[in-house]
Amino acid sequence: VVLIHIAFACLIMRCMVCADLANVPEIRPVM
Repeated sequence: VVLIHIAFACLIMRCMVCADLANVPEIRPVM
């Protein structure tokens, strides 16, 4: 649940950290 929340926040901020999280299969579908 926390990872999904972080991914959602990243989507809004479009921060560089998002690029790192995007590499995680669990987060990719959410993005």
